[in-house]
Amino acid sequence: MKKKIWICFFVFLISMSQAHGHEKLIKMTSCSWPPYADVNLANLGFTSDLLARIFKKMGYRTQIEILPWKRAMFKTANGAYDLVYNAYYSEERAQTYVFTDPYISSNVYLCSKKISQISHVDLKDLIPYKIGVVMGYINSSLFDKAAFLNKEESVTELENLKKLIANRLDLIVADKYVAVHLIKTSPFLISNVTDLTFHEPPLETMPVHAMFSKLVPGYQEKIEAFNLMLARFIKDGTYDELMEIHGFK
Repeated sequence: MKKKIWICFFVFLISMSQAHGHEKLIKMTSCSWPPYADVNLANLGFTSDLLARIFKKMGYRTQIEILPWKRAMFKTANGAYDLVYNAYYSEERAQTYVFTDPYISSNVYLCSKKISQISHVDLKDLIPYKIGVVMGYINSSLFDKAAFLNKEESVTELENLKKLIANRLDLIVADKYVAVHLIKTSPFLISNVTDLTFHEPPLETMPVHAMFSKLVPGYQEKIEAFNLMLARFIKDGTYDELMEIHGFK
């Protein structure tokens, strides 16, 4: 009897291994962008969790790697990944990638230390200041085209926040969720959210997408299926449940 049980178990393991070997795979990448995506967050953050669940419903397992943003985009464009997610739309990017429907919106703000008392009516008022941006990010069309501004690039929002708090920058551009999360959770930032000013109105409210590489076979069908499943998640309440789980509500 024991021999039969072991034989059945062995056959089960072989069948599972074979099924896994034939399982469809989506390789995804993004940058560290907490609370949307980060290696230290539950299920790699809200957007990582959302996309992984959507693809699971579509019959795919997912493999996710968190990289610096420019590298994530470059490697996806060259076919190392099927898609890069947490991206803003631009016409330049649309030449290389194909966008899913947006799955959340990002409020992009100019942020300064409250004690600096910086104010502005238009972008030209910001000429005297050094402004931190993240390398490879889109911020807003007007801001990004404003070559007269003094912009300094960093690799991450955390690096920009460190510079802002240390008075090495006067302002930074950041998603408000990201800045607040980093201030509250990072041991490297000796500050408080109340020490910062987010300048109203936001520079831009940006829809957030996943971008499929045009090198991915059948990318159009995958995007159409993704969009349908995203709409289903929103309709049946799964989306709101995930937002609550990840602290977005």
